[in-house]
Amino acid sequence: MAVLRQIGSHEHQMARRRECCPARCSGTAGRAVQRRLRRMLLRALTTESAALAARAATGQLRPSQALLAPAAAAAETKPAATAAATATATAAATVPDVAPAGIDIKQIEQLEAQFAAGGGAAIGHADAASSSTSPAGKQTPGSGNFVEAWWSGMPANDKLVMAATLALMLSNMGKVDMSVAIVPMSAEAGWSASVAGLVQALFYTGYMLACVPGGYIASRAGGRLALPVALGAWSLATFVAPLAAATVPTLSLTRFVVGAGQGVAPSAVVDVVARTIPQSGRASATTTSFGGLHLGTVVGLLAAPPIVNSLGWQALFYIYGGLGLVWYAWFEGVVMPELARADPDMVAGLTGTAQTAAARAASSAEASTSSSSAAAPALRPVPYRAFLGASEVQALMLTHFCNNMYYFTLLSWLPTYFVHLGMDLSQASFMSMVPAMTGFFVSSGAGRFADWMLAQGVPLPRVRKTVQCISMLGSAACMVGALAAADDRSLVVAAMIGGLTLHPFTLAGLFCTPNDLSTKYAGAILGISNTCGALGAVSGIAACGVLLDATGGSWEASMYGPLIAALLLGIYAYVAHCNNEPIDFDARAE
Repeated sequence: MAVLRQIGSHEHQMARRRECCPARCSGTAGRAVQRRLRRMLLRALTTESAALAARAATGQLRPSQALLAPAAAAAETKPAATAAATATATAAATVPDVAPAGIDIKQIEQLEAQFAAGGGAAIGHADAASSSTSPAGKQTPGSGNFVEAWWSGMPANDKLVMAATLALMLSNMGKVDMSVAIVPMSAEAGWSASVAGLVQALFYTGYMLACVPGGYIASRAGGRLALPVALGAWSLATFVAPLAAATVPTLSLTRFVVGAGQGVAPSAVVDVVARTIPQSGRASATTTSFGGLHLGTVVGLLAAPPIVNSLGWQALFYIYGGLGLVWYAWFEGVVMPELARADPDMVAGLTGTAQTAAARAASSAEASTSSSSAAAPALRPVPYRAFLGASEVQALMLTHFCNNMYYFTLLSWLPTYFVHLGMDLSQASFMSMVPAMTGFFVSSGAGRFADWMLAQGVPLPRVRKTVQCISMLGSAACMVGALAAADDRSLVVAAMIGGLTLHPFTLAGLFCTPNDLSTKYAGAILGISNTCGALGAVSGIAACGVLLDATGGSWEASMYGPLIAALLLGIYAYVAHCNNEPIDFDARAE
């Protein structure tokens, strides 16, 4: 049933184009695309008919294929313009009232209904399933291909989202590996706490310095190129870390490279989403992709101790770095070649070599109303001055600063705070990991909730502000509740973890905003705001420690007060000044 799967695939692609680019798929341009699609389907049907004719002679056809076999000869001899109609009409005319031996008419009708309802994808899976087992129950060559069928039936956009999710998962695995390995490394080399801190700090230095250049590269060359290069660089640096550990400077250099590579990744992923996903599905795609960060934290921290204990700290870097190199080979050797065959227009748009990216973003008013922006020269400067002069981007930068100050300060100091409340260290560490364990599922649910609101007709700005309020106001309310329940340790712990659990809703608000403001420059805008976020994280972690020393250990003055204030300031800036409407930054730069 290859022809049916191909028809379903092309129909699915056409439907996605209509959703992304209504202007492109209507009028003269739309009819041209439809004519091209029909020609492709006719060629596919002619090829399939010839194959069916050959197999019909040897009795190798399955029931669902037998419908088209009588039309094979007609498809071979008649012009291509009538081949499809002949095959369809003959198939309809040759369905017998009484099923021949070995043919289940009800099964065929079910397959036809699945095809009509699912655009061809379902019938491909059903056909593969029907071939996996013979009537006698014996395995046939079609068995055991569930993963292959699942992968081949996945839309091209979803394959990219899956690859991005795995990339960001590997990103956080490569970030947390040093937090576990630094203990045996320091003991073996005799490093002081200052040296160990320097090695770990250089990761964040590289991360912060790479955010803006990473956004520029993603917007200029495309996230499709920036992401694998960045991942390959940090994976290679991780892999050679055991060799580099011979001296502190060389090890520090590898951690700087790991941080720099991971500083590029968020902007690259946002750029890929902007170029391939329509506005109605961007929240789900963004939250699913960035949910990989939560998976990476959990997998990385859970897997690292057993690896270090059984194989040594060197093996941790070899395994985590090797997984990244495997991802690179899979992405470049399997994913991208498949996408190039299935949807060459999308692949061209990913690298910025065609205007497809702007056309696919036509659901954004920027792409549909500004042809000059869509057709901009490849070397046109990225309008950073226009970004920084826009109140929406300024609000985004402040919100990102406050958002990360809350999240990373709390993650860093929560185990210490729980020990202060009377927990032992193992309990405190486990409870601090709970938000990361639930983060992927909460973020995915937040994205689907945001897209559902859009589908119900809720205006985009209201959708983004609603989910951002759930994240930041919800977290602030939980911290206030923890203060009010100061005498009940269980309630305090539940409130603090509850606030962190709500935090992933920010992925459907804050992290989708660059795409809303400009699909063309989404990566560059996120690079700017992500730099502010990194500064917020570093300053918040440091300030909490300084305030604890200055106040004699007052958590109310050192953690609660500053973080509640940061959350309220951030949500005010976002709600009051970020309207999530598209902006033509090229026009503002002129």
